[in-house]
Amino acid sequence: MQNESGVGVGVIIVLRYLNRPSVVEEVSAGQPKFKGIITSIHQRYFEGNKMLEIIEVEGMIGEIKQLTQEIMAKKGVKQVKASIIAP
Repeated sequence: MQNESGVGVGVIIVLRYLNRPSVVEEVSAGQPKFKGIITSIHQRYFEGNKMLEIIEVEGMIGEIKQLTQEIMAKKGVKQVKASIIAP
């Protein structure tokens, strides 16, 4: 994600604690433009207090990068990994 121009597709993987509100909903509520790049969200609960969210994204690479950074800054987020490719 070095180059911020152009369109990209990929996934953002988020490991977070369940005692916090949904990170994606929180970020999307504050930044409506992110709703346009999120194409799908998959969730898996485990260890009783953790959730793995796989967020499929498609859009401008700069916006995907900004979304990833905003997710990283949220409380309750343990780890974030992004994998984006230019189609």
